[in-house]
Amino acid sequence: MQFGLNTSILLALFAASFSFGLHKNWSENKLFSLAVFFSILGVYNFHRWYKFKKKQVQPLLEKWVQKNKKSIILLSFIGLFSSFSLFLYLIRLHPKLILLLAICFLISLLYVLLKLRELPFIKALIVSFIWTFVLVILPAVLQKNYEHSNWSFLLLFYALTIPADARDLETDAKKFNTLPQLIGKQAAYSMSLLCISVFVISQNFLLSQKFYLIILITIAIILFFELENKQKIRVEWFDAILVLFGCLFYYC
Repeated sequence: MQFGLNTSILLALFAASFSFGLHKNWSENKLFSLAVFFSILGVYNFHRWYKFKKKQVQPLLEKWVQKNKKSIILLSFIGLFSSFSLFLYLIRLHPKLILLLAICFLISLLYVLLKLRELPFIKALIVSFIWTFVLVILPAVLQKNYEHSNWSFLLLFYALTIPADARDLETDAKKFNTLPQLIGKQAAYSMSLLCISVFVISQNFLLSQKFYLIILITIAIILFFELENKQKIRVEWFDAILVLFGCLFYYC
């Protein structure tokens, strides 16, 4: 399980499940979800390897990365090559989208290479934008059902970045100005709940579904916050919320 978390395999599975549920009626759904899986696997493992080379990995993780360095490099190569091939096939009839996707990949790499994550207030916004564009906007355009309301997913993805920033509270420089640094860890989790709740309200669920979903997520976030504070659960599990929403979109 530790290997799956540290190499982002579980995160890639969460995101692929979300994509599969959200785009259930698309004929290219399976291929696109597979491309999402490999892109996250490739980019996140590249980030892990590069930060290790630059000695920017947290001490508790450094020994693990040293031991599994070859696996991380291999997963990064497989992920980047496979996702590039799949995305190229999916958007072959949309040359302009190839450029936009290339820009997203470039930003994802420069996020670490040029330390974009160190720009004040910008860290979570970059991640939220990339996830929203790749998982929501791009497939919506390919299916020719894009709506401005698709950008509401920014709220969901921004909410998912908050626990990661809370985890890095002790190691991030104060100049980063992440949300947990500005308002505190507990208040940041409350903001995460607020963002997800507003996102739920904006979706086309039944009123009763929205009510019960907000109650469920409130309980889950409170429980997660307590367990994470006591170091009984890793913050990466927060992203499993993507699976919940994937199931909701698939069955609703």
